[in-house]
Amino acid sequence: MINWQPIETAPVDREITLCAGEVIFKAEWTCGFEDENGMTCTWAATGDDHPKDWCEGVCWSVNSNGDESTKPVAWRD
Repeated sequence: MINWQPIETAPVDREITLCAGEVIFKAEWTCGFEDENGMTCTWAATGDDHPKDWCEGVCWSVNSNGDESTKPVAWRD
């Protein structure tokens, strides 16, 4: 049985497995991205698998299509 944890408890110091929508993939918390509010930290995929609305593999508050990226809801090691 997979033991998923709430995203609010996710560690930000290493790569972990995220669940966002129907997609399960590896990601890490990364700082230095610029969005409409300035510099920010957010989840970034560490491989090619990630939700399609994560432009460039990044979870944006508003992506390049003007849509909100699918937010991760759970994590596991």
